[in-house]
Amino acid sequence: MEPRTMNTATMITDTLSSTEITDKNMEPRTMNTATMITDTLSSTEINQCVPKMYIVFILDSSTYDSNYNNMKSLVNKFLQTAKIDCGEIRVGLMIYGSQVTIEFQLNTYDTKTELIDAVDKIPWRYGGFNPANALKTMHEEMFSNANGDRPGVRNICVMMTGGILNINDYITIAETEKARDKGIHIYAIGIALEVFSEVIRIASQPASLNTFAVDTFDELENLDTIFFESNKSVQCFPKIDLVFILDSSTSIGNNNYDKMKAFVKKLIQTANIDCGVTRVGLVSYSTQVTIEFHLNTYNTTTELIDAVDKIPWRYGSTNTADALKAMHEEMFSKDNGDRPGVRNVCIFMTDGVSNINYQRAIPEAETARQKDIHIYAIGIRLKDLSELNGIASQPASLNAFAVDFFNELEDLDTKFFIFNDSVQCFPKMDLVFILDSSTSIGYDYFNKMTAFVKKFLQAANIVCGETRVGLMSYSTRVTIEFQLNTYDTKTELIDAVDKIPWRYGSTNTADALKTMHEEMFSYANGDRPGVQNICIIMTDGVSNINNGRTIPEAEKARKKGIHIYAIGIALKDLWEVNDFASQPGCLNAFVVDIFDDLEDLDKKIFKSYCSGQNGEKRTQDLAHELT
Repeated sequence: MEPRTMNTATMITDTLSSTEITDKNMEPRTMNTATMITDTLSSTEINQCVPKMYIVFILDSSTYDSNYNNMKSLVNKFLQTAKIDCGEIRVGLMIYGSQVTIEFQLNTYDTKTELIDAVDKIPWRYGGFNPANALKTMHEEMFSNANGDRPGVRNICVMMTGGILNINDYITIAETEKARDKGIHIYAIGIALEVFSEVIRIASQPASLNTFAVDTFDELENLDTIFFESNKSVQCFPKIDLVFILDSSTSIGNNNYDKMKAFVKKLIQTANIDCGVTRVGLVSYSTQVTIEFHLNTYNTTTELIDAVDKIPWRYGSTNTADALKAMHEEMFSKDNGDRPGVRNVCIFMTDGVSNINYQRAIPEAETARQKDIHIYAIGIRLKDLSELNGIASQPASLNAFAVDFFNELEDLDTKFFIFNDSVQCFPKMDLVFILDSSTSIGYDYFNKMTAFVKKFLQAANIVCGETRVGLMSYSTRVTIEFQLNTYDTKTELIDAVDKIPWRYGSTNTADALKTMHEEMFSYANGDRPGVQNICIIMTDGVSNINNGRTIPEAEKARKKGIHIYAIGIALKDLWEVNDFASQPGCLNAFVVDIFDDLEDLDKKIFKSYCSGQNGEKRTQDLAHELT
């Protein structure tokens, strides 16, 4: 089987599989049998996803110095593409000639800047060719918990070589097999090799999908984008707004309360906080209820852990009812950080049956569940499980956990985020807005259109690079306000939208569509290979310049795989909007009578696209939401 050349390279997209485990017993699970049902986050929910992977690069230093610099350039291009600063991707690197040198481990650097600087400083260490020891070091030392590897995260090795085996060749394949047996996926890049047999044996199987052949080091230039596109569906993490409720009553005691806080901190370490995927709030209660912090109080893992450390034990009675009431009425509110369309989860922890307002405890839980808040209930040293079962989401056998000792909380933290492994999602999109700025729109209504765009941006996962956004406005002429690669953060995008002026004139929809598919969705301006292209066009009138070209330009865009949602505002004649929207128009063209009706349209479109369902089904769901 020959390795792929650069012109024919395609990347395998197999994802990590997971097994759903359910417990059908009616009693809550003990620590020995506790598992988390994987369908608690179903494909019908918002699943903006962030793939996690840990990558180790192995660079051959036996080749010439100039070629070695080309290898380092490829690594730096990888780093520019990767989501390093959010912690989603960790990178380690080693080089080898006669000897193996670990340049940095997976947990050595946390930011993209640090990594690129470290790669730039790596010297060329010439010598022989010893891939066996390099592979051994990779799977034994680099992919280890002590050096930054974590259970459940995809391990990838990218090995680059320009030589043939001449040292320890008889054990090289054995070390490769050991690495693959540990679940490490190996991509092998052979550069200017006449014999590929050894490289093929190093790569994960089938070699035809995991081995790359380039004739010169310069051809590495275009290889960087291939690898990350293949992993875009691996281990995704849905958005969650998560509230903890901690029982601080007298029976808990200060030492055990600290163990509850340690459990919370471990869960926070597991969650994706810094990218805004997970928000966390916390309530403690005894006789009184204390809101320690809201969902929008802290934005980073460090801030949250510091806040949890400072929470005191406030002894008293067990007023579970008021704690649940505060959770669903105050904590999960828009003003306090709850996000529309994002899954609401509550983790409730107690060591006793409520003794204040006890008649209201289960009714308050029922009220919370009616608001679609999913409740996991953890009971510690409980003899009577009836209240715990009544508080948890149903069936209690899957959502109520019983432990005999506070120390047993230590192993429970990973159970709650296990469901992320099986979530199938569509994590990335490149999105272009087209706003009609013609005279009939007017200044006030144009501002309502930009307000719609800003609400859309609030729902999108911008910070981690999952969604890129570009925008153009048009009247007689077309103005590109910003390209897909102009801004990287939500704040920058919203500020840019605020500064867009109303440029009155005629309605030249044809040139707007042409600019969108020819210029905006181009590699040079930020369009990414393999990422879904979405266009949302908003207009209040039929085109009156180049109107004979409007539908043909839309057809050209659709032939390029661009999905067009068309929003017509106060239109009497719908034929043009229906025709330039993706087909069928009845599912992708929407009409509102007044500009104020845009208010509720943003989350419906975004919810539909991010529902985690495939093409046509997503479109049908969108139509259902809007009709």
